[in-house]
Amino acid sequence: MHKSILLAILPLAAFAAKEPHTWPVTGVVTEECAVAVSVNPMLYSATTQGREDALRSELRIRDSKGRDIPYAFRAAKTRVVDEANHSVSFVAAPPMDVLTACTVETDSKAKKTVLETAVFGLPMTAIAINATDRNFSRKVAVFRRMDARWHPLASGRISAVNLPGEKRRSLEIGFGREVRESELRIEIGNDDNPPLSLDDLPVSFKVTRYDVVFIAEPDESYSLVVVNGAERPRYDEAILGYVDRVQDPVRFEIKLPLYDGVDVLNGENGPTAVWLAIPSRVIIQIVSVIVFIVLGIICFRLFKSTSADGT
Repeated sequence: MHKSILLAILPLAAFAAKEPHTWPVTGVVTEECAVAVSVNPMLYSATTQGREDALRSELRIRDSKGRDIPYAFRAAKTRVVDEANHSVSFVAAPPMDVLTACTVETDSKAKKTVLETAVFGLPMTAIAINATDRNFSRKVAVFRRMDARWHPLASGRISAVNLPGEKRRSLEIGFGREVRESELRIEIGNDDNPPLSLDDLPVSFKVTRYDVVFIAEPDESYSLVVVNGAERPRYDEAILGYVDRVQDPVRFEIKLPLYDGVDVLNGENGPTAVWLAIPSRVIIQIVSVIVFIVLGIICFRLFKSTSADGT
C-alpha cells in the first residue's frame, strides 16, 4: 500500500493559525448603486462546516462605521444581450472550478486508488479527477463523510481516448444537484490496470457561483464579516430585485489574505480559486510529529545545559 500526501500545509497553516473573519472589499462607485461581490471559497471555511445555510446566516456586510448593511445572497448571474430583439436578460453564471490538494493512496490489494480531501461546505455540483493518462476508462465512486462514516454520494466513469479518429476526455462525475459536504472520499477502480497518473492538484470541483448584492454609496468602504453562530438576518430584499431587471451591478472584489506576498486563493483567472486543503486528521498527525520533534530538541538542550552545570 503506497501513500503520498500532496502537502499544502504552509498556506493552510497560515490561515488556521489566525483565522480571519473580516474581509475588506475593494471597489469604487460614483453614485449610489447596487454592487455585487463574488463569494470566494475561503468564506465557506470560516463558517460552520456541514450546515448548508451557515454562510447565509453568519455573513454580514458592514460599512466603515461598523453598521450592518442589508444584502441579498443569491446565485450569480451573467448579463446576456440579445441585439436582434434589443433585450437584456440575466442567466445563471457558469460554475467556478476549484482545485484541491488531497491524500492519495494506492491500495494494491483492493485494486483501487483512494483520494480524500476536505471541502468545507462548498456548494458543489460535480467533481473532476485530473488524470493525465492518454487512454483509459475507470469506474469512480464518491463518498461523503457523515457520522464518522463514509456514505455513497455519486458514481460514474471517467475516460480519455487519444486514438486515430477519436480524441476526447471525460473526467467529471456529476452529483445531479448542489451538495455541501465537509469531506469527500473518491475511489478509482484500477482492476489489473496500473494506477492513473494524477496532476499535483488531482481533484477539482464545479462550484456554484454566489454573489452578495447590496447598495453601495460613494466614498464609503465595506467589509464582509463572518459572525459564527449568528441567526440568519431578515432583510428587505425587494429593492435589490431591480438588479435582475435594470442594472448590471458594479463588481467589488474581496481583499483576501496573502501568504508570503502571494494571493494563493485567486489564481491567475480572477474568480478561479486554488483551494489548498487536506483532511484535518492528516494535519493533526503532521502537527503531532512536529510537536514531538520540538519537545525532543528542548529536552536535549535541557539535558546538555544540566550536564554543563554539573561539570
